[in-house]
Amino acid sequence: MKYTKTLIILIILATLIIFGVNNTQTFELAFFGYCLARPLELWILLTGFFFAGMVAMFLIGLPEKISIILQTKSLEKKLSLHENNLKSSEETKTSSEPR
Repeated sequence: MKYTKTLIILIILATLIIFGVNNTQTFELAFFGYCLARPLELWILLTGFFFAGMVAMFLIGLPEKISIILQTKSLEKKLSLHENNLKSSEETKTSSEPR
């Protein structure tokens, strides 16, 4: 029972892969009068568009990720500065107390 969901997903995935690879009719890609030089199988087209979409989404999300990384570094520097100030103020407080 622990792995039934994973097993069902693997069975569905295997079925879709077998379906895609076994359907070998060719498709011709045309866009605004431009026609692909040779016809390709559907699974090759889908895989190509999938990876092209992944690259596009990565590039779209890249500026946000860089911004988050820079903000994190800035906040870590501020935190380190505040921790050092707190330590130094505690040291001066303990050293100024009478014994």
